[in-house]
Amino acid sequence: GWFADGQCPQMNVNAIADPRQHSFRQMIFAVESSSAMGAAASRLIDVIKSTIVQLESDTHSPSEMQYSLIVYDDKEVRTISSTNQPDAFIDQFSTTMAELAKNENEIDQSLSLDVIRKAQEIAILFPTTLFLFTSQPSKHSANDSRPISRNVQVNVFTLGDGTTLPENDDLTYHQRETSGRNIPVTMEGITNLTSLLVSSFDENSLVLDDAAEDCSKSIAFSFLVEDVATAAVINVVGLGVQEENMVLLSDSASKCIFRSNHASYGHHY
Repeated sequence: GWFADGQCPQMNVNAIADPRQHSFRQMIFAVESSSAMGAAASRLIDVIKSTIVQLESDTHSPSEMQYSLIVYDDKEVRTISSTNQPDAFIDQFSTTMAELAKNENEIDQSLSLDVIRKAQEIAILFPTTLFLFTSQPSKHSANDSRPISRNVQVNVFTLGDGTTLPENDDLTYHQRETSGRNIPVTMEGITNLTSLLVSSFDENSLVLDDAAEDCSKSIAFSFLVEDVATAAVINVVGLGVQEENMVLLSDSASKCIFRSNHASYGHHY
């Protein structure tokens, strides 16, 4: 309720009509069906299972979340599952990934742009986040969605050798348009994605997404944080970032605000 002075003690994210201030209510996983993604699909079984187990207090009961799975290649996009039953989704996801692991279909482009359109079609709870796993550049599509609903966030995980950045194509454009993540991931890094996926459930507004290939000299990035934000997460990916004074944070007055006890380091993706 409102007090006489017009102040409300807590922000009501539903009342302000901004769904992106709310934690995500639907998670859509889209996995490319190709020989290049075969081994990765197999590893995603444990990753997605552990992600859902951490998000749900009881996987045997209906959830307030909706979980969906899309499979695609260079010819078609298929919705495999969409349910609020965590256990059922884990089973359906595992079965589908086991089939994709046997895929010998070699492709050089995929219908990832059509996946974004399909994700918007099956989204029933907002805000919705899409985790798209691919190994190939996006294929031109007449169904390319522009603009994307502000209720949907697109996150792209591009499988590679860890030495090259993903192509700066239309898929990257949509990732940036929706304040999503664009993360190159290695085969080994796939198994370490659980913590990132779990944390992203509440990280619904990306304020900076930048990269630098030459870090021989210091590089500074600046970004804004809303005053209603309950937390800010800074994810720095690179070689040697865990070394002393490699990453420093300061406020607008150039006062150092970095707290080493709030930092954690993991294997690179």
